[in-house]
Amino acid sequence: MLDQSRPPPAQTEGGLHVDLHLLPQLGVAVGEGAVPICSRAERVLAFLAIHSGRARRVTVAGTLWPDTTEERALSSLRTAVWNLSRLNVPLVQVTPTTLSLKATVVVDAHEAALRARQLIDGQYDLGDVPGTLQLLRQEMLVDWAEDWILVAQEQFRQLRLHALEALGEQLLLLGRHAQAVVAGLDAIACEPLRETAHLLLMRVYLEQGNRSAAIHQYQSCARLLRDDLGLRPSEVMTDLLARSIGGLDLHDVGITVA
Repeated sequence: MLDQSRPPPAQTEGGLHVDLHLLPQLGVAVGEGAVPICSRAERVLAFLAIHSGRARRVTVAGTLWPDTTEERALSSLRTAVWNLSRLNVPLVQVTPTTLSLKATVVVDAHEAALRARQLIDGQYDLGDVPGTLQLLRQEMLVDWAEDWILVAQEQFRQLRLHALEALGEQLLLLGRHAQAVVAGLDAIACEPLRETAHLLLMRVYLEQGNRSAAIHQYQSCARLLRDDLGLRPSEVMTDLLARSIGGLDLHDVGITVA
């Protein structure tokens, strides 16, 4: 599970900033320069970042190389750790029994998860909305599909969804409609069938006075629900749209309901 308790450090042991990226793909950067990492080492870094930054060596080896003996798995892990040590970048602390990320390594997914929880809890002051949107619109480790990472990816996706909607709601209350639209669209891009995200966009459009945009959003959601799930939009969505056009029947004004 993503660790959100580690404080974001400013420097590494040598005075350089080290970033470990999981969004959208794994990468390591020191200052402005990217650090090339072999695939074995990438998997070790990703595992540690997802599992609170620390794990027993036998757990890492057994998870990353499950289809071999424990001895061979540990040998593969030693090779990966040796490759990391050759980079001369302070990434991993090694003991005879454990591996852990250095306290000075910054993981972008940790920052995104922390900001997401702040938004959901109503504790984010909206000081950097563009930066927040950039963090939350990115998936974690795109194209990685190993069993050990699937749950973490889905947890992060759900966290992003709730945070983007919370951000959109706060921006709507503040009258920052353009940014609220972006937050809603990002949520829909993350999960196209999420009715609450479509509803958020409809409310923003109606607050702006853009009834045609709200109608198009409703119809887009209706088509997706019908084609993918055989469902109709919720009564909340339908009632909102009906009220916006003066209580007229949606069919009577040419609006497709299903």
